[in-house]
Amino acid sequence: NTMFDHLDQYNEKYNTHISNLTQSCWQGWYILRNEPVKQQIEQLAQELNTANSTAFANHVLSTTSLAEAHFVNQLQAAGIKPCDNPDDYMFWDKVHPTRVMHQILAQTVIEQLNDVYFIKNKKLGT
Repeated sequence: NTMFDHLDQYNEKYNTHISNLTQSCWQGWYILRNEPVKQQIEQLAQELNTANSTAFANHVLSTTSLAEAHFVNQLQAAGIKPCDNPDDYMFWDKVHPTRVMHQILAQTVIEQLNDVYFIKNKKLGT
């Protein structure tokens, strides 16, 4: 059973309502270097009393996921939503699972660990 073949069963089992498995919620882009963004991050670092705000800003900008997270945060602060219903999607962006997918992954791992633990203890006679 795969999620793609049995989406309704997964939604029912995990109490989710994922409907989009092929597109991501955030249709945005990734930024690598942008001087105004660097200045915003430096200012934030100074407000947080980070010792070396330039190094901090450079680190954020050189880490694609952090730069994207900062950019999306700025959009949300401006009232721009990445998408209306992120819980309907399997992926937040082109790489990262959404909150509901993290929930399903965590519950699946717990189920698997419980199954292994139960089988191991049953074989040991406990």
